[in-house]
Amino acid sequence: TSNLPLAMQRSPARLIVRRVSDEDADLLRHFEALGVTPGTAIELVSQEPFEGPLVLKVGGKRVRLTPQAAKEVFVDALGEEG
Repeated sequence: TSNLPLAMQRSPARLIVRRVSDEDADLLRHFEALGVTPGTAIELVSQEPFEGPLVLKVGGKRVRLTPQAAKEVFVDALGEEG
């Protein structure tokens, strides 16, 4: 399956961002500031308990994304290596 919302993924996972919702300009700028943009490889490290933020690794840095925002990021799994 492809283009699933990031919010539906289980950690740990290596993913590639396929698209982000562009309906909210402020949210789109937030994604850009975090480096969560189409074509970017990301790693879903964990999700904090009780519907807490998702912890991502983007370009070597850790960022947090709320579950609500993660519903607006659509991803595919990166192919297995090795």
